[in-house]
Amino acid sequence: MKTKALLALGLTITGAATAAPPPLPASSAAVDTLLACLDVADAGARLTCFETQARALKAATARKDVIVIDQAEIQKTKRSLFGFALPHIALFDGPSADGKAKGKEQKEKAPDLDRLEATIREIHRGANGLWSLELEDGARWQQIESGRESDEPRAGMKIDIRKASMGSYFAKIGSSIYMRIRRVS
Repeated sequence: MKTKALLALGLTITGAATAAPPPLPASSAAVDTLLACLDVADAGARLTCFETQARALKAATARKDVIVIDQAEIQKTKRSLFGFALPHIALFDGPSADGKAKGKEQKEKAPDLDRLEATIREIHRGANGLWSLELEDGARWQQIESGRESDEPRAGMKIDIRKASMGSYFAKIGSSIYMRIRRVS
């Protein structure tokens, strides 16, 4: 009984220590100010507002105070980071971390990447007999345990990498090579 109580206490303490990251704002103040110009009734005043706020937004982007990124770029970044253990990054969640869009219809959250299909650029067998792979995008992966290999993997072969349990990854190369791998760079 003491063991169960200690385990429950440990899980409670661990859960309390892993607080959620702070949510990102739904949008930038610079963007909100620009969009507020839409509500100016007088056409001349609205044009002046747009010109002033557009110049301010242009200056903010030049200083890198505001960065505009679309869903395609987010997916490209997620793909390049696939396999690395990263903290939660709210930027990848969509319009806002709390699931609400300011005054607009909520867009769907960008799907998590749990699978990567690529082509092997280079492959080397280490002294330990395990493979090191470099993919077409420069990502490097390493076999971490012997797999079920009926053929040797070769450059140019297709690789399908999937998330497995407990932060590990499983690769299928071609139609008959299976191995557990990890991202190294």
